[in-house]
Amino acid sequence: MVKKSSTLCIASRTPGNCAGCRHANQGTVDFAEGLILCRWDVKKKGDEQVCDVQVELPQDVGDKSRQPYFLYEPFDGNNATWYSYEDGRLLAEDASAAQRRVMQADKPVIPGEER
Repeated sequence: MVKKSSTLCIASRTPGNCAGCRHANQGTVDFAEGLILCRWDVKKKGDEQVCDVQVELPQDVGDKSRQPYFLYEPFDGNNATWYSYEDGRLLAEDASAAQRRVMQADKPVIPGEER
């Protein structure tokens, strides 16, 4: 049985093949039949397609310029994210004060940046 990782996504500077990515619909009948879908993108992917799902992140703490990163991560057999729809997320602004403390909502996502 394929286990789902608790980490949903780690951005990478290097894109890879969608068919070998942990965000593809690994382990599904569709995938076995050659229909490759991405957890982060609605477009159908080809067998040879290289990841085109990007996010822009600062290169250094406090840097206002943004560098492109890809949402490609190699699939290792146990780290699929395709079935992550059951994971819930709570926005900090919707949480109670106690929940915000547990979530560490006062800490910036990128150290050195204020929310």
